[in-house]
Amino acid sequence: MRLFFPILLLISMHAHSDSIVVELEFGLLSTSGNSEGQTINSQLTFLKDTASWTYKSTLATLSSSSNQNTSAEKYSVDLQADKKLPEGKSLFILLVSEDDRFSGFDYQTSIGLGYGQQIVETSEHDLRLEVGPGYRVNGFETQSNEKEWTLRVGGYYQWKMSETATFLQYLNIEGGDKNTISRLGVNIKSQLISSVALNVGMDAKYTEQVPLGKDHLDTETYARIAYEF
Repeated sequence: MRLFFPILLLISMHAHSDSIVVELEFGLLSTSGNSEGQTINSQLTFLKDTASWTYKSTLATLSSSSNQNTSAEKYSVDLQADKKLPEGKSLFILLVSEDDRFSGFDYQTSIGLGYGQQIVETSEHDLRLEVGPGYRVNGFETQSNEKEWTLRVGGYYQWKMSETATFLQYLNIEGGDKNTISRLGVNIKSQLISSVALNVGMDAKYTEQVPLGKDHLDTETYARIAYEF
């Protein structure tokens, strides 16, 4: 139910569109930190690019159990819309919501807006930087929720290594008075056939202030088959 509104927003964003790129991924995932073990995870991404706007939505899930006990369970939704401006500039609005049952948080939801700038854009290299204010709610099961204004800084880099291989990297830092959350990811995407690719990479999340007994660093290392349609 915590992700119900973001999912509705994701659906409504694309419901009447006939020019969407959809990518469905399934694969193996190894986690460390507050959730440890190996599991199968899935991810669904929608991308719509027009002359004036770019929309991207990602829905991801992972779940694992051992001896009838759940050892990992996480659901996340990431929505972003960018209004294109001249000279590689843009204005964006985003919503990120995560429900990780083993993080010590009941849920974490952030909304934000800001300014983006294309720093490098060539046939091989693409570098984009973003900055803007936001508002985050850190939900807890046993105490009052934390609500705070934040400042978010992000960078995205893409390198087209060959006709069939692409390297991607991102870094986001979202800081507030009560907590700072940093996310780093690297990924190599190899095209196998026209609409099927192999994605291999790692995502890391560092939370500065965590509930008692929880780890600051969570990592996910994955290998997924992606089908684009």
